[in-house]
Amino acid sequence: MKGYRGLYAVVHADGRKAFAYRYTSPETSKRRQCVLNAVTADAALTEYEEYRGMVRDGDDPLTVLKARQDKAERKRAKKAAADRLTVKFACEFYLQKLRSEGKDRTAGVVELGFKADVYPEIGSMARRLRFSHDVH
Repeated sequence: MKGYRGLYAVVHADGRKAFAYRYTSPETSKRRQCVLNAVTADAALTEYEEYRGMVRDGDDPLTVLKARQDKAERKRAKKAAADRLTVKFACEFYLQKLRSEGKDRTAGVVELGFKADVYPEIGSMARRLRFSHDVH
């Protein structure tokens, strides 16, 4: 794209468009390329300006993007771990235990109660671990 050094568009045979940015990494001095997430030319220009600014500031856009992805993945993993520490998770664990002991009918009745009364009210609350020696 004229006037935007390193930005270019690719038009596929089926008519889809993609945009990419070629630059020299300030970290390695090697030529690199990153495909932009943009679907329109205006969005591509916005993304291009962001990445170009990174290069001007001495950062490699691919390194920055990887760090962002890693941070997002850690956040998702942390949320997934927190989701496992809910009252609903404890209830489902208990139901699984009942079923493993062959108490399918009891598990079915208890599960209906959980779904009707427990999950809507406190299912997403964090559970607190209790051990027998904690109860007085």
